[in-house]
Amino acid sequence: MSTKLFLTEGGIGGHMSHLYDNRDLTFAKLKKIFKAASNGKLEGTEKTDGQNLYISYSAKRGLRGAAKGSRNKGHIKAGGLDPKQLYDFFENAHPGKQLSNAFSDALATFERSVKALDRETQIKIFGPDSNIYYNAEVMDPRTPNVIKYDTKSLVIHRAGHGEFDKETGAKTDRDVSANAKVLDAVLPVMQQATDKEEYTVHVNAIRRLEALEDDTALNTALEALQSIQSAAGVSDNATITEYMIARIAPSVASLFMTELSDIDVDVAIQKDAVAWILDAGVNLNQIKSNFDKEDRSRVSALLKGNKKTILQRAISPLENVVHDFSVEMLRGL
Repeated sequence: MSTKLFLTEGGIGGHMSHLYDNRDLTFAKLKKIFKAASNGKLEGTEKTDGQNLYISYSAKRGLRGAAKGSRNKGHIKAGGLDPKQLYDFFENAHPGKQLSNAFSDALATFERSVKALDRETQIKIFGPDSNIYYNAEVMDPRTPNVIKYDTKSLVIHRAGHGEFDKETGAKTDRDVSANAKVLDAVLPVMQQATDKEEYTVHVNAIRRLEALEDDTALNTALEALQSIQSAAGVSDNATITEYMIARIAPSVASLFMTELSDIDVDVAIQKDAVAWILDAGVNLNQIKSNFDKEDRSRVSALLKGNKKTILQRAISPLENVVHDFSVEMLRGL
């Protein structure tokens, strides 16, 4: 049985998560993923180097309907942007650049492809009025990032889709996997409708990573994982969150002792500071409330000024292991 891993990034989609960004992942599961990859049993989608766009379609906007694109919550709350509005948005933000043309052309092609579907199917995929948005990537030679593509494509990812609340612009908890399956099933019809156009619309293909020739890279990675686990004092059943706590707690204690030696900072406050650094349900005002008024600004400045550095130092050993193993796996692509 293959292991599937789907990742997403950019725009409303946010940062493309690395393995070590999944803080619920245990070291046992991480090792299992490494072994599956090494043995050629790991499947996933390729990360594309385009610009993110969430796309939907409103079947109620007139007889012919209208495609909608969104880059932020404001666009969602406004009901999404049509191709002309999307052009204007990028032209205002980046005048004279090709982003406006790339995004509006991609969305216009998408609109024409969806119009090839009957209204009932459109609603099954997007809801009656652009309720469900799909996480996509615009790739255009006119707007290159690191990779210079030679074709114009609107690539729909296999993850990151969702129903959005138009009042708040936030994604709801509704599972839209069944809607996405309908989109995947009718994609050939959509592609046929626009097969003579410059832009192509397709869903990111699933690829299987090739197995490594031997276990050298795998064993190196597993030994490195075991080493950082031992240093942090965490087991295979520990999550990355627990690993991060074990790494961050001493740094926080040292920071308070060094920089605020004249203030009594007990263990409970230090735990709250660790939780704040990890964005784990504690806000800064809760921590500051433990101190006298004249000390609160010092505590706030200290934590804000060191949060990024503490996080980076904590995750760095694990990040390096994942990076080095990933490089070895990608040699086969």
